[in-house]
Amino acid sequence: MIMLEKLKKFKGIAILIAVVIIILIIYQISSGGNTKIATTNPTQSPSNSFSTKQVPSGYKEPSYTQPTINSDGQVDTKSVKVQTAITNKVKLAPQLPIYLENFQTKAGIKTTLNVYSIPEDPTYLIHIEIYGIDYSDPNILQDENQNAQAFIESFTKIKNLLSENGIDVHNMYFKFGAKPYIQNAADSLIQKYNLL
Repeated sequence: MIMLEKLKKFKGIAILIAVVIIILIIYQISSGGNTKIATTNPTQSPSNSFSTKQVPSGYKEPSYTQPTINSDGQVDTKSVKVQTAITNKVKLAPQLPIYLENFQTKAGIKTTLNVYSIPEDPTYLIHIEIYGIDYSDPNILQDENQNAQAFIESFTKIKNLLSENGIDVHNMYFKFGAKPYIQNAADSLIQKYNLL
């Protein structure tokens, strides 16, 4: 008898969970799949993200991701820099993705380098990823930091790989990663060590 009551209670909970899941799926479908799940601000906790001390308030995306904007607020595709970036991306496209796994840095950290593009990207933008770095390291901007050193070596290697394909990274617009704390850390390292 007790087992039967427990089984009924479990069945009731299972049905309730199933109903909630169905409602969430219907809501997701009816909103066109555009709902976003709220996430924690990556600058809130140094334990799992890039420290707020190293990300200035009012931080905006770096210039290498932001093309010239015309008076209508649209990307100025007639500007020389945007045209150059588009031409270079077209030139680079047959070589993408450029992927180098287990790049051994002198800092003792193996990284994976990935330069790629996705169909949804603007015609002027490429992605650069360096995996294997702890971008949440609160000491990443210190000169002797292993993650900083591995990033410098890895970014330099990416510039060399692009150069081997006839591309100067200065003539491209690129973006690091999808997570803001990675973008913040990468941009801070690029600026501090004058990597561009």
